[in-house]
Amino acid sequence: MDASDEKQIFTPDQVAGMVDHMNEDHADSVLLYVEAYSDFEGADSARRVSIDAEGMDISAQASGVETPIRIVFEKRLQTPHDAHMTLVSMSKRAKRK
Repeated sequence: MDASDEKQIFTPDQVAGMVDHMNEDHADSVLLYVEAYSDFEGADSARRVSIDAEGMDISAQASGVETPIRIVFEKRLQTPHDAHMTLVSMSKRAKRK
């Protein structure tokens, strides 16, 4: 098992489902993640690209330029339910910032 396998607790279908769901139904939260949990400034849009046990990859756009962003979770995710609870918590904290 290589390091990338150790990071992946989700099946490819679960990753695709989570990515699609966030981009289609919670685009505002994806942008909030960039604003609250990264050093990237001035993003006018963002979309999640992937998620694994240690973090999520987001593509942020500012002034027409896309920039890859990696947001690392405070703790390693263990299950898909853990991912859901972590992301909801992160979104709530980001809205308060």
